[in-house]
Amino acid sequence: MFEWRSLRGSARREMIKLRDRYESLWAAMLKLLAEQGVIRKDMDLELLRLIGLGALNWVATWFREEGRYSLEDIGDFVWRMIRSAVLEERNSELSADPQCFEVAVLQQMRWQNGEHPAIQRFR
Repeated sequence: MFEWRSLRGSARREMIKLRDRYESLWAAMLKLLAEQGVIRKDMDLELLRLIGLGALNWVATWFREEGRYSLEDIGDFVWRMIRSAVLEERNSELSADPQCFEVAVLQQMRWQNGEHPAIQRFR
């Protein structure tokens, strides 16, 4: 998860640049959702981003396809947590497809496992 720390020179600078860009996309998305009243007003968006990305990133360390939880299980669980803890009450009944979280988990795993195209450039 912290392999970028072992990089040196231009490879390290490029990876940090990609990481910062990725984190800023999440920050912008959360800000927009808060401005639209989807996320509760009392949410600390920076902490939500840090904890959210940390949790999703950690899935790559323990997830096994043959393990106890499927990506669908993980995505459904994340969606239930978001619906009950993060979304504004009037938005908690949204019928959004929880598969979007399965995709997010899968993308995070690809990133962490070095399968993301941006990471493959450094191999």
